[in-house]
Amino acid sequence: RIVEHFPEISLGWLPSGEGDMFGRRERADAVPFYDGDLGACRQCSREREPDGVFSLPAMVGCDLAVRSSDDAMADEVMVGSILFLKQIGIEAIISGALYVIVCPSYVILRRARLCYNDAGQMRLKLEPANKNYDEMIVSPEQVDAIYRVVGSFRMY
Repeated sequence: RIVEHFPEISLGWLPSGEGDMFGRRERADAVPFYDGDLGACRQCSREREPDGVFSLPAMVGCDLAVRSSDDAMADEVMVGSILFLKQIGIEAIISGALYVIVCPSYVILRRARLCYNDAGQMRLKLEPANKNYDEMIVSPEQVDAIYRVVGSFRMY
């Protein structure tokens, strides 16, 4: 009768008092959230437990969510917004889409385009939206990980 009246209460918790009273558990479609700046992409899932989870049907399949701290894209993504990210390989880059690029000495949010140098070697051209920042060109060897921005949750 208690569960009929209070469906948020876990039936398993009532007789034993063990587990979560409200039956919360990590769902298979939950996206781990690392509260911090983009640098959390470097530590996620390997060295650090998530600070929480998001369960948004539109973001199923994302690997993680982090808070944007990069104002180079401030004209498009507000600093403080939560970014939902999916890790990809460099060959899966869609030219002109938003990506979080993880390199040994920095983690940045930029529009990425594949390009080639005069020797025919693949490069990544990283473009900011904010005119106060310069474009960057990096080689695939300089990149530790690439995350495609699947969506963002704007924080006011």
